[in-house]
Amino acid sequence: MANNLAKIRGKHQLTQTDLANALGVTKQGICFNETGKLSIGLAKKAAEYLNEDVFELLGTDVFVIVPETEAQKEYLINLIKNL
Repeated sequence: MANNLAKIRGKHQLTQTDLANALGVTKQGICFNETGKLSIGLAKKAAEYLNEDVFELLGTDVFVIVPETEAQKEYLINLIKNL
């Protein structure tokens, strides 16, 4: 799942370190979330801090994928529950 965290972070002219410090996580955590699956908890915190829509951070592809495995179904169910 792609996400828009890096793009939106850049829009706010923040480095990974700046955002990590503001959210109370490590720079490595920001890097991991920018290059992989964005965790729901971090997405919610980042959206609130950046005053952005959480759906923009998560990326639109999360809502168009069709889960093929039970793990993917569970992931989507948890994603929706936690939003």
